[in-house]
Amino acid sequence: MLKLLSFVSSHNFTPLSNFIGGIQFQSAFTPTNHFFHLARVFSSISHSHSKMEADSYMFGPYKIDKKEVFYSTDLSYALVNLRPLLPGHVLVCPRREAKRFADLTADETSDLWLTAQKVGKQLESYHKASSLTFAIQLDVKEKEMKQSLDLDKERKDRSIEEMAEEAAEYRKLL
Repeated sequence: MLKLLSFVSSHNFTPLSNFIGGIQFQSAFTPTNHFFHLARVFSSISHSHSKMEADSYMFGPYKIDKKEVFYSTDLSYALVNLRPLLPGHVLVCPRREAKRFADLTADETSDLWLTAQKVGKQLESYHKASSLTFAIQLDVKEKEMKQSLDLDKERKDRSIEEMAEEAAEYRKLL
C-alpha cells in the first residue's frame, strides 16, 4: 500500500520515515513548528472538487466511517488518524487501492498532490505551523506493519466521537 506522509513543524525532528521506513521527499523549508502528517495520499486533478457522499471508505482492509472523513473528491479523501502522532496528524487516501506509486493513473497522481496541497495548506495555517514536508511509503509488508504498530503502543486509539469532532473542525476549513 502506498503512503504519502507530510509534516508541518517548527521544531527539529527525526523524519517519520526513519520510524516506519518511508521514502521521504522534503520541501525546501526546514521543518520547524507544531507538526502534522498526511499519509496515504492518492487522487485525481480532474475530480478535485469537494464531494462528501460515501457512507464509508476503505483504508487498506479497514472500513472507515464517514464521520472520520473531512474532505473528499471523486478519487480521494482525507480523514483523521486513529492514533495521531501530534495534533493535526491526518491521512489522505485514494478511493481506489494502489500498492505502488507507479500504479496510480496520471489523474490520480495529480489529484494526490493537489489534495495534499489543499489539506496541508489549511492545516498548516490552522496549527500555526511554518513548513510542510511530504514522504511516500511504499507497500507496507505485514512485518513492517507490526513494527510500525509497535511504535504506536504508547498512543491509545481514539473514540469515534473524538475523531468525528476533529473531522468536523477540519471540515470547516475546507
